[in-house]
Amino acid sequence: MTDGLIFRMYKLVIEPKDRQAFVEEGENNFTVSHKNEPGTLLMYATHSDEVGAVNYVFELYLNKKSYRIHADSSQFKRYGKLAQKIIKKKELFELEPILLSSPKNLEIVGKNPYSIRMTKLKVEDSQIDLLLRQTKGELTAFHLAKLDNYWLILEVSDDSQLYRDWTSFGQVINRKDLKLDTLVNQAKIDYLAESK
Repeated sequence: MTDGLIFRMYKLVIEPKDRQAFVEEGENNFTVSHKNEPGTLLMYATHSDEVGAVNYVFELYLNKKSYRIHADSSQFKRYGKLAQKIIKKKELFELEPILLSSPKNLEIVGKNPYSIRMTKLKVEDSQIDLLLRQTKGELTAFHLAKLDNYWLILEVSDDSQLYRDWTSFGQVINRKDLKLDTLVNQAKIDYLAESK
């Protein structure tokens, strides 16, 4: 992997009545992209509330060319048409990938036991090296990125007991447990940025 990686988080708000169509179209977009686009490294769709109105989507692309291939794909354009109609609020967050770890090719769709714990952390300078040495342990995936002056930690698992506290590394600004709707990622993502 190179430093041309594009890592993004979207916060998308929809009406609960549109949820089924939103999830189905997103699932099609993700699974077709997973099969046909080797440069689309991961895509996670989640929701944070009971009715599924507040959604978080995470995407990782190998580079700008890979993102362009995805953006020009028929499945993305189909998803985009629906999204334009039903998304009431959209926020985009550019993430700086620092440590990315997902050991195997995965495709999780439909009802599943997985969740993603998203922790926003203000890290003390003295703790950064220690934070970077953290291993994913038994987690399905572990990702660490910079978001403005904060660190964003994504832990993916089917067992919430595996999630860490993180308070020993700094101030936890917020923490959300996100229910996983769809997850796809290519085989063995293992990346550590050269500089912090």
